[in-house]
Amino acid sequence: MPISTRVLTSLILFMLIQILFSCEDEICRKDNSGGFGPVNVDFVTSNSVKISWESEYEPFESYTVKRNGEVISIITEPKIKSFIDYNLKPNTFYNYEITVEDLCDDGFISTGQFCWTLP
Repeated sequence: MPISTRVLTSLILFMLIQILFSCEDEICRKDNSGGFGPVNVDFVTSNSVKISWESEYEPFESYTVKRNGEVISIITEPKIKSFIDYNLKPNTFYNYEITVEDLCDDGFISTGQFCWTLP
């Protein structure tokens, strides 16, 4: 007795879904421990700060840059590991934090970096 087109289509769809989820599980099992370093302050002026960080997380989704707890940028290019924050107030205290998101819905937060802008 031949298999109907509907049954065959259902079996193929089921197999594709199984393959997709098993591949995602393999990607998410990758060990990313120790791959995200602290935030570094590269330079400070009276109205700008350049920060950078090291990260080797894969599969990468985005970096979120926060200043004083508020999101100021979301970076989706994995090669970009620095950010210049402009239009800051002179002689002001700022706290920067970077969060890396991977495709496995894990969020990793860097240690924060504090700095004062110059007068």
